[in-house]
Amino acid sequence: MFSYTAYDTNLKNCTLYGNFGGTWGANETNTSMTSGSQDTVSLILTNGTYLWNVLCYDYAGNNVFNSTNYTVTVDSIKPSITLNYPIAYYNTTDSNINFNWSVVDNLDNNLREL
Repeated sequence: MFSYTAYDTNLKNCTLYGNFGGTWGANETNTSMTSGSQDTVSLILTNGTYLWNVLCYDYAGNNVFNSTNYTVTVDSIKPSITLNYPIAYYNTTDSNINFNWSVVDNLDNNLREL
């Protein structure tokens, strides 16, 4: 869900723009905006990192994008964990046991060994 609040005494409409498929494009326009009103747009996105912004017009024909783009990352893939040590069914009488495992996050393909 993308949420924004626009302020202008003569506000006409606002449009959510996003780079959700490799190019910038308009998504949804709210034509009943008033100053200080909030709009929420729901989109279904696949895993990845996206940019979005809002373009608003007033009744005098002036328009402006927000001064910066926003970034959102969708990550619904859980990390993969592999136990490297100790091996399965490890028996010991030691009071200290060292563990080593690897974690792979499939969204960004980063391997982090902890």
